[in-house]
This record gives sequence, structure tokens and C-alpha cells, in this order.
Amino acid sequence: MGFAVTVQSLPGFAILLLFFSMALLMAFLARPEWMIPAFIITIPLEVSKLFFPFFLVEKTVDGRPVSVVELWRILLVIGGAGFFVLLLSAPKDRVSLRVSLKHRVTLGALLLLIFCVAQGTLISPDRSRALIETARLASYLVLLVLTAGLLNTTKRIELALKSFLYSVLVLSVLGIYQYFTGSFFWALGLVDWGGTGMNRINVTFGDPNILARFLAISVVVLFVLIDTQLIRKWLGGLAMVAGLLALLFTFSRGGWLLVPVGLAVVWWYSRGGARARLIGRGLIVATLAAVVFFSIAVLQERAETLAAGPVSLGQRVQLIDTGFQMYKDHPVLGVGFGSFGKVAFEGYREFLPYGGRRAPLFLSHTALVTVMAELGTVGLALTFWIFGAAYKSFKQILIAGEEPRKTYALACFVALVLIVLSAQSEGRMFEEPILWVFLGMLIALEKITLRESMLSRRRS
Repeated sequence: MGFAVTVQSLPGFAILLLFFSMALLMAFLARPEWMIPAFIITIPLEVSKLFFPFFLVEKTVDGRPVSVVELWRILLVIGGAGFFVLLLSAPKDRVSLRVSLKHRVTLGALLLLIFCVAQGTLISPDRSRALIETARLASYLVLLVLTAGLLNTTKRIELALKSFLYSVLVLSVLGIYQYFTGSFFWALGLVDWGGTGMNRINVTFGDPNILARFLAISVVVLFVLIDTQLIRKWLGGLAMVAGLLALLFTFSRGGWLLVPVGLAVVWWYSRGGARARLIGRGLIVATLAAVVFFSIAVLQERAETLAAGPVSLGQRVQLIDTGFQMYKDHPVLGVGFGSFGKVAFEGYREFLPYGGRRAPLFLSHTALVTVMAELGTVGLALTFWIFGAAYKSFKQILIAGEEPRKTYALACFVALVLIVLSAQSEGRMFEEPILWVFLGMLIALEKITLRESMLSRRRS
């Protein structure tokens, strides 16, 4: 159950990393608009955990040690340093940062971090895990502030959205190749997964379900953005088809369901001809998906498990029950930040699948249940504050904004909805870095919308 951190001293690697960091810092200072796209492109590279030989944890993948360090986190530190330098020399960036820090979403996230620090220090029975999770949450808050602060023009937001779409297109092509060739370079247990004949693709992710989340978001976001100048229609169509094929090959049932749910959200907030185009394109994509689906038997076998209803959730039902029992016993402050697994294993084993004898079946896979169990009603209230504030920003942009910012806001909002929904079966809600990127984009879009509206009133 331990999550002990060890440090290996490798001076040569550290020197190389120092030179890389300095070069990247100079690049960011010269072209700050590329900072957020760099984060977005590197966030999916979870495989990079295998390549940093320090801050290793006891967990291994294919017998190889895994680091808590990822490439995007190193870029975040470098980007944070670069942003600080920019603040010293650019008043415009200082104003943008000040507005971003005062935003409702940022304040909610800051209060959540403060609560987690206090609660993890005073209450959590798993202090080492609480410390790690607190450090992660702090890094996500930095990511949120940098995204909101640096995306101070519509062009920068467009560059960030493009980087997301193009990176997922590359992931989709690699995923299709991976499925048909069986070329897995980590998490080799996904080949012929469980003896079922399924090659569950993961590409650069550790979990195929999280890859499925990214792919589902990209498919739905492409439906939103394909009529803008952001991406050429033929390339957008290609990316949509590739993303959908790769999504099928993750064999993630939850990921499959995200697409129709996301399209329903998009339809609800669309108007006039946009709704008709959405339905037409949806029918074309659904037809293509059906052809592939009925051509591959293992896809049908995987889908048939959904017919079992709640039973198809497997051990998640018992994990949800475990979380509710924790919440009943600790309704206000919860059992302690980052302590679900430890507390469940030590005090609620009778509710766990197989009595908690099989790891990781004492870890929650349902994000809101995890929040309730670990952070209690206070944490749950702060969670609703953050997402309620994000929805308020979205509505503000729809009311006061102009195109294409309204369309970009819809893309960000539907991405947030899909992340939150996906996290209720796969976990990883606040732990999902791309969530904070989309929150930051929404703040930036509202900030630009209000600024443009104010300038327009002054001119009139």
C-alpha cells in the first residue's frame, strides 16, 4: 500500500536537464504564445514517467520503475519561471494575471487547495500521499493561472485549440497503427487484454480509458470547431474519423458513450443551421462507426457487456458503496485528502471487492464519491463552486460574446462536461491536467469578451 518516494542522484542527467530547461526558457521568453500549446502537447505523454530516473515510486509498469515527474510538469516549472520574467517586463501580462487571479474559478480552486493543505495536514492518516496529492493540485492551479494569464488574445486561444486537435490527431493515427500491429511499447498487459482478444490501445497513456477520454473530447470538439477558420474542413473530417476509430479500439465503454452525450450538449447550445449540420454529420460519423463496429467481433462482445446494466460496472459499484460509507461516517471534512485507499483498506474492507485483497480494487474510480469520502461536504461544496463558476463564465460569453469566441467557449464547456462525466467511472477529475487547461481557456475567453465589450461601449 505504500507510496514511498525515493531519490536517485544522477548528476549527468541533471546537467542535461538543466541545459534543456535553459534552452526552453529562452524559447518561451522569445515566443510566449507557444507556452500553453507546449503544455497541451506534452500532457498526453504519460509514458515520459519511465524516462526520469529520480523521484521514483514503488509502482512499476512492465517491471520498470515509474517517476512522479512527467515531461509536462517540467515544462510547467520552466513556463512558470518564464511567465514570472514576463511579468517583470510586460505591464499587459500583469493586468491579465491580476484579472485571472480574481476570477471566480481561480478563487474556488485556491480555496480548495488551502482546504486540502489544512485537511491533509491535520486529518489525513496517509500524510505522504496527502503531500503528493497536494503538490499535484498546486501544480494544476499553476497550470490554470498560466493558461488564463497567457491566453490574452483570441489568436493565442486559437493556437492552443489547434495544438490540442493536432496532438490528438497524431495520437489517433498512432492508436490505429497500434491496434492493427500490436506494437505496444509500455503497459504490455493491454495486448490481448485478459485473454479476450482485445488489443486495448493506450499509445502514450497509462490507461486506455483516459486515452478514450481524450479521443472522445477531440471528436466532439471537432464537431463544434469544424465550421470555424481554426481547421480546414477536410483535415477536421479526417481527424474526426481517425479519432472515432481510435476511440473504438480503446474498448472503453464509457469513452464510447461520451460521444453521443457530448453531441447532445452541443446540439442543446447550438441554434438554427448549426443544429441541422450537427445532425447530418452525426449520422455520417455514426454510419462509419457502425460499419467498423460490426466488422470486428471483439468490439461487439465488449459492447454486449453494457446490456448487463449496473453489473457491467463491475467492482465500481462496491467502491462507490465504500465511499458512501466513509461519507456517512465523516460527512463534514471527510477521511483525509488522498486517503481513500488507506482508509478503505484498513477500516472498510467488508465493503470492498474481494475484501480489499486485490489491488487496486481499494481505490475509488468515481471522482465525486472520492471528493465526498476524502473531503466531505466542504470539499463537495468547493467542487460545485468551481464548476458552477465555469458554467457562469460560459453563459456570460454566450450572452456578451461574438463569434468565434462563442464557438470556442462551447468547445471548452463541452470538454469540461465530458471530463467530469468520464471521471465518474474512471476517476481522475481534478487530477486531469487538461481539465485545468480548458478551465483556463474559459476564463481567458470571458476576460477577452468583457474587455472587448467594454471597449465597444466606450467607442459608442
